[in-house]
Amino acid sequence: MATFYPHFRLAKKMGAHEFKWPVASLKELIQRGKDEYGEAFIQELEHATILVNGRAANYLKGMNTPLTDKDKVSTLNWQKSPENQVK
Repeated sequence: MATFYPHFRLAKKMGAHEFKWPVASLKELIQRGKDEYGEAFIQELEHATILVNGRAANYLKGMNTPLTDKDKVSTLNWQKSPENQVK
């Protein structure tokens, strides 16, 4: 059961900042998010870096990165928007 921490804008759309999902890979986690939250979930990920335990997933095994109960998956939004601006 990996723990997923979405970036602020995605968390706002999902209604929470932490999710514990019983998934075995990053691919399953993304599919679960898409199934539960639709295309908005995928659109947000198009402008984000996905981290597994603080390491970019594309430097691990990408979508095939295995996940365990101890893993923490998070996203960093790099899309410029007024919501991301520090005031």
